[in-house]
Amino acid sequence: MSASVQKNSLTVIGIHKAPENLSKREFDAKARAFCDSLVALPVVKKNFLSFDVIFQNSVLDEHMKELGWGEPQPCVIHIVELETVEKFTEFLQDAAFQKLMTNTDDFALPSVSITFSADAVTRIDVPRSEHGSTATERALWVGIYSGPGPALSPHITQFQENVSATMDEYVALPVSQKNMLSHKVLTANDSAEATLQAHGYPNAEPAVVVMVEMENWDRAIEICEDAEIKRVTEKANQGFGLLVGAICFGADVVSKIKKV
Repeated sequence: MSASVQKNSLTVIGIHKAPENLSKREFDAKARAFCDSLVALPVVKKNFLSFDVIFQNSVLDEHMKELGWGEPQPCVIHIVELETVEKFTEFLQDAAFQKLMTNTDDFALPSVSITFSADAVTRIDVPRSEHGSTATERALWVGIYSGPGPALSPHITQFQENVSATMDEYVALPVSQKNMLSHKVLTANDSAEATLQAHGYPNAEPAVVVMVEMENWDRAIEICEDAEIKRVTEKANQGFGLLVGAICFGADVVSKIKKV
């Protein structure tokens, strides 16, 4: 299966983990309120090409445990697309955005959040017109992988290469070819690293975000229960620690901005 690489825009990922003092319900409510305030900002309306917010659901939790994943840590993911790093810098420097961040209450805190730019690699992409026209008509599974080793360049590169090879194995399986409508991998790069550091954001831990869409949850469950999926998962975990620190879950997507 050939893979296509998206490089004609800047993709920025924010992974915001819930602080220990908040329940998932409380955290999700704060995340929704924050995003509503964010998209109201003129600089966001001007510079964001797209903005998706991904919330966890519990549909696949029991099936994920059978594959070796533990209880997913509560988190919310932001995926933003912009034309250039300069557009992102303008957003970070905007006074209204900085004021919003100053007033943020238990959400997007630096101590429990990571932000990074990413390259997107698509291995499966069935046109949406063939299976409905909106994101709510598809089931989404998300995996966040950071690996067991130190955050050093050689190790990060090797981990990313190992994940990429494992994804090639996953999408080649018959159950994947039958049920997956989209398979996208977002791998951290350094395109926005200098910009983020200049604005006080901590160095992001290495991360690979995998997003897989199916027609419905029954098809997602069929994938989770497949013996070959389990075999590839176990091999990757034993070989390079795929599941160490991983956060994987069924998800709901809220599209806040969609210009493209």
